[in-house]
Amino acid sequence: MFSDDTVKQLRQHGGVLQSRSGIALHLAHAAGFCQGVAKAMEKLSALLKNAPANSRKLLLGEMIHNESVNHTLIDCGVELLTEEQSAALFAAPAEANTNTKYIIPAFGLSLELEEPLRQHVLDSEQILDCCCPNVRRIWQQVEKFGVAGRALLLHGSPGHQEVLGIWSRIRRHAKAGALLPTPDSAQKFLQAAAKSFQDGAYPAELLWQPHKLIELPWTLINQTTVLRSDCRQIAELLAAARRKDRFTWVETTCIATRQRQEQAEQLCREGCDIILVVGSPSSSNTNKLYLLAAKHAKSFFVSSDKDIEQETLRHYMPDPGIWRNETNWLQCKPNKICILSGASCPDSLLGAVIRKLARY
Repeated sequence: MFSDDTVKQLRQHGGVLQSRSGIALHLAHAAGFCQGVAKAMEKLSALLKNAPANSRKLLLGEMIHNESVNHTLIDCGVELLTEEQSAALFAAPAEANTNTKYIIPAFGLSLELEEPLRQHVLDSEQILDCCCPNVRRIWQQVEKFGVAGRALLLHGSPGHQEVLGIWSRIRRHAKAGALLPTPDSAQKFLQAAAKSFQDGAYPAELLWQPHKLIELPWTLINQTTVLRSDCRQIAELLAAARRKDRFTWVETTCIATRQRQEQAEQLCREGCDIILVVGSPSSSNTNKLYLLAAKHAKSFFVSSDKDIEQETLRHYMPDPGIWRNETNWLQCKPNKICILSGASCPDSLLGAVIRKLARY
C-alpha cells in the first residue's frame, strides 16, 4: 500500500541519486517505516482485503503519526476514532455486533480504553491488535519493576498516544511514578523531590503517588521514540542524585529509533550541505531527528513533496511550532542533500520527495 520503486532501487544501489543539476541526494538506509509499523500495516492491509465489504472497521486512534497514511486508511474505508469517541462507543454495549472490527493502533491503547474494548466485543476475533512489540515490551517492564516495588520514571511526551498507554500501566502496577518530558523537567523534578513535592514546583498531573517517591528506589524507562542523548542526560541527572542501589535505567528506545539517530549522525559527520527531514510534525521520532540534524547542518523539516519547489521550500519549525517559507533555499548550490525520515514516514512519501528533488 505504501511501497515505492524509487526508494527500493535506491536502497539496492547505495542510497545515492544524482539530481538533474548534479546534486547528490543521499537517502539514509534506515528510512521509512520501522519493522513494527510495517507489520501493523501488513495486518491492516490483510483485514481490508478479507473483511466483508459491509463490515465497519474502527481504528481506535491514529495508526501512526502521519497524516497522509491516516488519510489513505480513511479512503480505504477505515473509520478513525478519537479517544473520546472510542470511550463513548464502549460505554454503549447495545451497539456491539460481530460485524465490526476494532483496530488497536501501533501505539497501543491505555488501559482505560483497552479494558472496556475487550469487554465490549462479542468475539475476540473482532479485535485486530497492531500494537508495536517494542511498546508491549515496555508494558512488561512496567509490570516487572512495579511488582519489584520500584517507582517508575518515564521519559516521554505528555499526551502522546504511546505515553498515555505506558502511564496508565504505571498507575496500575507501580506504587509511584513520574513523567519527565525533558532534561530540564528532570532537573525540576529533582528539585521538587528534595522538598518532598510539597511546594507544587512540579506539575501534579506528571506525578503518581508523589508522597511515596522519596522512599522508593527509582527505575527510569523511555518512550520508544525519544532522543537518546536526552535519555542519557536524564539518566545521569537522576543517578547523580541517588545512591547506586536506588536508581536503575532501562533504556527502552526502540532499535529503529536508535538506527535512525545513529545513521543521521553518521551522514552528518560525512558532511551534508542541506538536510531534509521528511515526516509529520505530529511524529515524535521525526521531531527528534530534526533536532539532531539541525545541530550539524542547515536542516529543513518537510511533510511531503508538495512542500518542495525549486525557488521556495515550505518547512516546519518544531520550536516555535510554525510553518515558514524559505526562498532561494538552493541558492547555496549544494553538492549534497541528505534525506532522513522517521519510522512513521512511508516509502511512497519518501519516493515522491526524492523524485521532486531529482528534477532540480
